[in-house]
Amino acid sequence: MSTADSIVVTITDDDDFVVERPQLTLDDQLDGECYDARWLSDNTPEPREWLIKPILPAEELCAISGAPGSGKTYLAIMLGLAAVRGQFNGMPCKKAKVMYVTREESRAEIHRRIKIQTEGRGESIPDGFYLQTLEQQTHTWLHKDDSLSMFGEAIFAQAERRGVELLIFEMLPDFFGGSEIDRQQVNSFFKGVVAPRAKRAGCACLFLMHPSVAGLAEGSGRSGSTANFGSLRSVLFQRQTDAGIAVKLVKSNYAQHSQEICTLVWNDVLRGFDIGEALPPEAKKPQGGNQSQIFDALPEDGGWISQQKVRGDLGMKSDRFNDARQGLIRRGCIEVSRDGKQFRRATNAPE
Repeated sequence: MSTADSIVVTITDDDDFVVERPQLTLDDQLDGECYDARWLSDNTPEPREWLIKPILPAEELCAISGAPGSGKTYLAIMLGLAAVRGQFNGMPCKKAKVMYVTREESRAEIHRRIKIQTEGRGESIPDGFYLQTLEQQTHTWLHKDDSLSMFGEAIFAQAERRGVELLIFEMLPDFFGGSEIDRQQVNSFFKGVVAPRAKRAGCACLFLMHPSVAGLAEGSGRSGSTANFGSLRSVLFQRQTDAGIAVKLVKSNYAQHSQEICTLVWNDVLRGFDIGEALPPEAKKPQGGNQSQIFDALPEDGGWISQQKVRGDLGMKSDRFNDARQGLIRRGCIEVSRDGKQFRRATNAPE
């Protein structure tokens, strides 16, 4: 064992002991995480783990986005119960303990909804599902500046003690005390504070959040700055349709995204939701001026064209172009080449 790995135990005057771990310098920390070609060649990457494939990767940060009243709480409870049981929507998934952490609703309200989704259907509430309410807590931010807060450490320590592998946080503003439109604050919260602690605890985090006006209108579920959306590995978006509340995977770093997952159908008898079939893929007309300009610039015969050329011809700023392009992809209007450099009108693109 190297000196950096050694642990010093000091006996105090009252026969107690103090454990001291040497603090590594920044250079030592970086050196310990630098892997050369030989190491990369000689070692096999760990297989990717899923709690619920393709929507909840293990030990990652994810979100459910939807307008107020769109059933986010019910879906989060369903996902939590599914993870504990090892089955979601008729398909097997990894069995995992789950903790639902809420300040948005009272204990009675969440308890009522859990009962509806379990005992109301003749099922028991499975062991390994925990409800953590915060009605007595004044400050529930997971961070303090760029570090984990005392509350944040307590929540993750609680999860570790119980062997929890999925933490569900309702709602994001109750746990993030920064500005959602400040990229630096968002990056620090998700990537610098929450993600490392979640990894150490061995659990994934699922945040419930409201989309921005633009995110709601374009159907992306985005909230705040692009850093918010970009810091999450998987995002589900809920939208109202004639068939019920459609649940769509609008972002996934590890699976095909822009895919419909299921539909939540209101059950008047139980006063809760049932899970229905996923809707067919959307195919909507371009929305807004930027999307329409890009779509109209594409060859009508469906031929490929350089994205860089289209942006240059339109004189459109890169961020606006990329946002509009992503919107066209989500709406089923365009297809992108494998190298990501060209695009064209989709075969069934709406006129």
